[in-house]
Amino acid sequence: METAGAGNIIDACRANNVNRLLYVTSIGVASDARSSWLRGRARIEELRPIAAGQAGCSGPR
Repeated sequence: METAGAGNIIDACRANNVNRLLYVTSIGVASDARSSWLRGRARIEELRPIAAGQAGCSGPR
């Protein structure tokens, strides 16, 4: 559910020419994390590379 919601936000940013999107995540996020909450954050972060090239989003610096 949250992954779909994040995808909707990214789509809305693209459609409205939003130049930046800030997403704050958590320490310990990984696709193989023990916590389902952390695994869910990892799925959302996987959307970022797609957004980075198309909506002006960027990852950690």
